[in-house]
Amino acid sequence: MKSCVLPCRFTPGSDLEIQWTQTDRSLTVHRSYQGQNQDLYQYQKYRGRTSLFEEEINRGNASLLLRDVTVEDQGRYLCLANDQETYVNMKVFAPVSQVQVYSISGDLYCQADNIYPEPSLKWTKNSDPTTEPQTAVYRRETGLYSVYSSVRLPPDPPYEYICTVGTVYSTNSTTYEETAPENHNLHYLWILAVILFAVVCFLIFYCQKKKKNISLPRTPPTSGDEESGSRDPLNSGGNSEPLPPSENGHANGLDKETSM
Repeated sequence: MKSCVLPCRFTPGSDLEIQWTQTDRSLTVHRSYQGQNQDLYQYQKYRGRTSLFEEEINRGNASLLLRDVTVEDQGRYLCLANDQETYVNMKVFAPVSQVQVYSISGDLYCQADNIYPEPSLKWTKNSDPTTEPQTAVYRRETGLYSVYSSVRLPPDPPYEYICTVGTVYSTNSTTYEETAPENHNLHYLWILAVILFAVVCFLIFYCQKKKKNISLPRTPPTSGDEESGSRDPLNSGGNSEPLPPSENGHANGLDKETSM
């Protein structure tokens, strides 16, 4: 619970009397005379919750410290110090400190507690306001509010819901998101495709290399072999050897006859 200081300044005098009153219901909140607290006049619900700043009273400070503030404490207060009046309006609010969002059996729930004043709740689905929520607001015995709301989730993700709870003093929100499930079969297919592609590339490279080795030309003969193999004995120069005679007395390859 929070504490609150209600300010009050006055001109000090000899006969020092300070009294704080909640004017809405005419309740005596705190009373002090000559530095002594007058608890007998204090309304019961304020007992043990109020005090003055004793060291500041002689300086004209009659401010009141109110502890464990509740919703019922808000209202208009009167500080009467040596017949000098000061009015203070106190407003109480409890901020939206937390917004809980959770899913149960296909429904999404939003909850926020201990809020004041009465809050409002809004759902947003994929950045668009939803018009289908079921919302209820309850006021507790403490005067604080709780709010509950639910929406039906779509059958298939992805989707994103934002629940926003707010008052004129504070706002808070929580996001609930579901992503599409990962397709493991598609993941495996991609891996298989990569493997097949690598195998095909390897086979193409292997076949091309083997074909290249088969089609290589034979080693050409040396220059000496080319000269000896291409020389025509019939067309050679004077260094060629004469043809040996045949059995009938004629030289091989000649038609000339001799006379006796």
